Amino acid sequence: MLLAAGFAAGQGADPDPGVVATAIEGLKLRGIGPALMGGRIADIAVHPERRSTWYVVVGSGGLWKTENGGTTWKPIFDEYPSYSLGTV
Repeated sequence: MLLAAGFAAGQGADPDPGVVATAIEGLKLRGIGPALMGGRIADIAVHPERRSTWYVVVGSGGLWKTENGGTTWKPIFDEYPSYSLGTV
C-alpha cells in the first residue's frame, strides 16, 4: 500500500490502519493518467531500512529508483537491452 508506505516513511513503523482510514475517508477515486499509453505501475518495493528509498517497475517497461520518497527519480535499466521487467 503506497499510501501506508508514505505515512510510515519517517516513522520507522507501519501506520495504524485507523489513522490511514481517517486520512483517506474524504478522498474520492478518480482517473489520473492515460492507462492505455503508459504510466501504469506494475510493482513497488520500499527498502526495509531506508524508507525513503523506493523501486518502481512501470507497465511500459523499466525500473525507477527514488532515494527521497518520490521527489526525484532515476531510471535503473536504461542502458540494458531488456524492454520489460516483470514481478515475482
